[in-house]
Amino acid sequence: MPLSWLATAGRAEPEIGVVERAAELLLAHGRMYEPSAQVGHNPYGYNPYLPGMTLFGLPRALAGPSMWTDPRLWAGAAFAVLLASALCLTCGPQLARGPRLACARGRSRTRAPEAVRRTGIVLASPLAAFPLSVSADDLPVIGLILLGLALAGTPGTPGTPGTPGTAGRPRAVASGLALGAAAAMKATAWPGLLVVALLFAVRDGRGAAGRFAGAATAVIMAVVAPVAMIQPRALVQNTVLYPLGLTGAASPAASPLPGHLLAAAGTPGHLAAVLLLAACGIAMAGALILRPPRTARSAAVYVAAALAALFTLAPATRWGYFAYPLIICAWLTLRPICGHPCRMAEDLRVNGSLVIPAGELHERFSRSPGPGGQSVNTADSRVELSFDVARSAALPEWARMRALERLGRRLAGGVLTITASENRGQLANRQAARARMAAALREAIAPPQRPRVPTRPGRGARERRLAEKRHRGDIKRARRYNSGEPD
Repeated sequence: MPLSWLATAGRAEPEIGVVERAAELLLAHGRMYEPSAQVGHNPYGYNPYLPGMTLFGLPRALAGPSMWTDPRLWAGAAFAVLLASALCLTCGPQLARGPRLACARGRSRTRAPEAVRRTGIVLASPLAAFPLSVSADDLPVIGLILLGLALAGTPGTPGTPGTPGTAGRPRAVASGLALGAAAAMKATAWPGLLVVALLFAVRDGRGAAGRFAGAATAVIMAVVAPVAMIQPRALVQNTVLYPLGLTGAASPAASPLPGHLLAAAGTPGHLAAVLLLAACGIAMAGALILRPPRTARSAAVYVAAALAALFTLAPATRWGYFAYPLIICAWLTLRPICGHPCRMAEDLRVNGSLVIPAGELHERFSRSPGPGGQSVNTADSRVELSFDVARSAALPEWARMRALERLGRRLAGGVLTITASENRGQLANRQAARARMAAALREAIAPPQRPRVPTRPGRGARERRLAEKRHRGDIKRARRYNSGEPD
């Protein structure tokens, strides 16, 4: 309702006018940026967005002003589709076997309606409803970041045993395309691009990271390179110098956050804000090196933390930018796609360095002949948890070969299946199955014991052995019968 009224009345934040003017310049003159000499001291003459954002201004530039050509409407629709897609991809192959997924209470829901419902919850919340009504320029970028994270956490097309790299190609390329499109719209997507690239490098190897980086670079070059060739100086002035406050016009973003308060103190304060921002970036890089992300959840946490620190310490910032980390946290909360909150959709941690993504764990439920009282043979409390060891993209090659060798008799076609039916409730059996799966994999990939090297006993060991023999001899002599007569 607010969006319809504001779009009909033609009222919006100045960012919408910036996007519309860039589209008009593109259609009329073949360029979308004005040089700083022409803009002067007008802050709204600059266009801090990358060329990809101009796409949402083209409907109004082509068809004229109306409610249906408002950039906010198209940006909101794109965000809704991207968020629903990210939620649908959360459970991955668990839903590939059928259209329904059982949850912890024994019920089931279809994947698409549940994702649409949760998308509606986010759109109706102030996190998305407020920016959608007034500007909406950040929402498609957030949606592409979420889609890239979801694709990074779901397995791709299964490969053949012994060739785990083939399982990561589709998702690495698709994730790179999504995050590359986000980075071609706004610079706020660059932290997510770097974190997800590190995720693929640590978890899937250099090949997956290279495919991700290649896809992202291809999208960015296809969108930004033509503009960089035509207007290189204007592109740098609008997208780099203006956000850093290094042009003749100051950014109108002026929320009372630490970075802006320091920058408002003059040149020393502005320099201090930039140095604090650089120090924060170095600290975040150190955290990524010491504890790199291995799951989509940990990567999303890193992205949210990096963006929150960036918006807090940036010289030109505003409260609305915090929609990025808040919506990412909301997506993490809404990730399990089932009828009720269910912790079983989380990743399985085997040890400190190995985490099995939730998308690679398959669950099957059936009626249990075990304990259950009056509910025995009436509820699907028996759980079969399966993990494809031979085709998993989460296992390094050395761990895969060691697990296949040690679990040979327990595998069926390279798949390890754990069954739990000793508890009455389905949730307890799921927890037990996950604990057994983690223990079995932890034992299977554990390093072999070091062989004992024969050594000669030392002097101390020999003295202790002789002392023990003397002590035992004294005890035996004390037990003998003494008649008092000589032998």
